Amino acid sequence: MDNYFSSPDLFDDMVKKQIYCCGTVRSKSNGMPQDLDPKRLTLRRSDLQVRTRGEFTTIIWRDKGDVNILTIIHGAPAEGNFCYNYGKAIKPQIVADCNRHMGYVDKGDRMNNSYSIKRRTWKWTKKLLFHLFDLAILNSCILFLIKV
Repeated sequence: MDNYFSSPDLFDDMVKKQIYCCGTVRSKSNGMPQDLDPKRLTLRRSDLQVRTRGEFTTIIWRDKGDVNILTIIHGAPAEGNFCYNYGKAIKPQIVADCNRHMGYVDKGDRMNNSYSIKRRTWKWTKKLLFHLFDLAILNSCILFLIKV
């Protein structure tokens, strides 16, 4: 999941429906633990902080910037500083899994923008209609290629 759409409330609903997911989240999203606020924490590179509530785990990991991740799939990793002897950060398994599977959303957006029928308009209803047409065409092409 992308951080634009994910929130702890959404993950609670996913657990109730037995849908397991993992994704980045914005630090200011409603329901995020207050003690994981980047303004309150002083994290160094490769520091990892973990909070668990019910079924899901929230982590904040510092690489070049802060990475906030919610997950239902993974267990809680150990907290602390994880880096090699020469200072390079060791990426936690949760972050590696999110990075590996995040490309599917970006690939769909890239494929959708390649052959778009969007037109410049001020009306949001027309923009939505053009976007839905684009998605329908993309999905039909994918289904056609799968069957061939």
